[in-house]
Order: sequence, then structure tokens, then C-alpha cells
Amino acid sequence: MHIDDLWRSGDKLKITRELLLKDIEQHTETGGKIFVGCDSNMIGEMCTFAHAICLYNESARAGGRYYCKTSKVKMKMMTPPQVRIMQEAQNAIEIALELAEIFPSENIEVHLDVNTRKGYLSQTLADQLSGYVKASGFSCKLKPDSWAAAGIADSHTR
Repeated sequence: MHIDDLWRSGDKLKITRELLLKDIEQHTETGGKIFVGCDSNMIGEMCTFAHAICLYNESARAGGRYYCKTSKVKMKMMTPPQVRIMQEAQNAIEIALELAEIFPSENIEVHLDVNTRKGYLSQTLADQLSGYVKASGFSCKLKPDSWAAAGIADSHTR
């Protein structure tokens, strides 16, 4: 299960599952939107994955808070970066699916740390991974518009 008690608020305070879900519920009741992202960073054989749930109400220009959790996974140094990028997408989709079960009427947007510009390794996965997100029932944003992954989650990978 991904929505557990391992999450922290943007100011690094631990939050229970109950309080996290209550905050999301109150946020969506006022028209706020849910954004989910994941990013990772390799240091030696350890990969840190950072998962983010971001809350923002675009029309009211309100909300602007997030929750993050990290996990460390041992990966072989020879593991291709594409495998890690695909795992980031899988993690974000799993969190979005769990949130969609709890909040079925909400439009959840998944952000991927995938570049759309030619010449970047992740660009070769852009169509495949955005298609995976959309096939899972969510809207998808890639760089430079994927701030939940490329900004928020990324800042928690180090």
C-alpha cells in the first residue's frame, strides 16, 4: 500500500494516513486538484525514490501544499536508467490509482520526470509512459510542465 503513515508534509512533519486523506478530501471539496509525481536519484547502488502528492486549486490560486515520502532500493550499477524511469512512472500511477479508489470523482493529474526534447534519454520513453498514464485513467504532464515530479519530488531525492 502506498498511502500509509510514511508521508511527510512539505515542512517535513510526519503525517498519519488519516490526516493526509482528510486534507485531500477537504482540498477537493473546495475545487482543489490532486497532482502526483515521482522522481529518483542513484548514489552508488542505492536508488532513492521520492513520491509526491501535491494539492493546488488553480482557479482559486490556493492550496499549494504537498506531501512526500521516500524509499531506498538497492539496484545494480549496471541497471539501465530506462528501468528506473519506468519505475518512477509505475510508482506515480500506483499512488494515483489508490487515490482514485478513495476519491473516485476527482481528476488526478500524474506528472512524470520525462523530457520531451530530443537528445535526452527519457525522451525515448515519453510516448510510451504518457500513454501508460493515460491508459490508467489519468491526465499526464511531462517536462517542462511536470512540476510535481521534476520539482517537488526531485527536491526530496537527495
